[in-house]
Amino acid sequence: MSRVAVHAGIPRVDYGTTELLNAALGNEVAGFEASKCQPYPQRLGKRLSAPTVDKGCKSGFTDVVEADDGLHTIIVDWPADASRHAANWAETVPGQYGWFYISLEGDGRIEIEGLGRARRVGPSCSITVAPPGSTHLWQVRPGVARRGVCIGFHSSYLRRRYPDLLESCDAALGPWLSNSETRLRDLEVPLLPVMTAATWALLSNRLEGQSRHTFVRATTEQLLCLAIAALPDAQAGRPALSNRDWQIVQRARAVIDENLSDPPRMEDLARDFGINRTKLRSGFKRAFGVSASTYLLEQRMRVAFDLLETERHSVSEVAARVGYSHLCNFTTSFKRRFGRTPSKARYKS
Repeated sequence: MSRVAVHAGIPRVDYGTTELLNAALGNEVAGFEASKCQPYPQRLGKRLSAPTVDKGCKSGFTDVVEADDGLHTIIVDWPADASRHAANWAETVPGQYGWFYISLEGDGRIEIEGLGRARRVGPSCSITVAPPGSTHLWQVRPGVARRGVCIGFHSSYLRRRYPDLLESCDAALGPWLSNSETRLRDLEVPLLPVMTAATWALLSNRLEGQSRHTFVRATTEQLLCLAIAALPDAQAGRPALSNRDWQIVQRARAVIDENLSDPPRMEDLARDFGINRTKLRSGFKRAFGVSASTYLLEQRMRVAFDLLETERHSVSEVAARVGYSHLCNFTTSFKRRFGRTPSKARYKS
């Protein structure tokens, strides 16, 4: 591995997919540090730090897991950290590897050198394939939190595991599967509530050893199966959002994020942004895969979980901060979402 300078003075770290996975599951990989706590069986998974060029930034984690032959899972949970610098992570794909991304939080870009780029902002879900040997250039914004999962899958794995589903995906994946792909395909997939829940389960589960690996493998297969099954519908011709509408739904989401305790009504947001209410609702679901109400619930639960786990707040204080006036309603929603009561997720000194 080597580090070379790129434009704007931002450091670049170059590696290959196989090199990254082998190094992460074995010894070390440039730009990462191995965690002292390793929750996976040896050679099946490894916990690393959040990637950074600055060794002084150690917050967050990156789990690299070999779920199956031709199937790898990278789980990232990087809290916002002002000391994290911008970086370019250049990853060369040696064979017929595709990537399935689910982002629950974050802001970054992926560029396939010479073929095009895609933005990864906030809640999003997509499958990216490109010709073998392409270099994927990740541009990570400094200090920004990032949470989600990246699933690397080989074409041989898809053929072996999902032959029936692939029959309906010829328009989306046909050239890539036949090793005749000549361009970047960044295929947007609806971020279904079950996908969001499964991703949060990967980020927050406390299992260790073989049980953890079994859980990650099963959840990874569930997510990829759902994504492949959704591809034909995603490519069926639903109209894409215009630039103006995309900006509006992004702003609407930001307002919801900033006002979890007292969120505005969609009617009010539509009036403020000068857009039809129905168009805003459908645009929000088109952009983020869920309705605004479902998104609000997920954000409330996410923030509540973080507050309870990392800070010294009472359950009632957390409930109020995320917009619940009745503690019993908060407890019910939290237990339904995470499978345990808020008190059991609370910070322990």
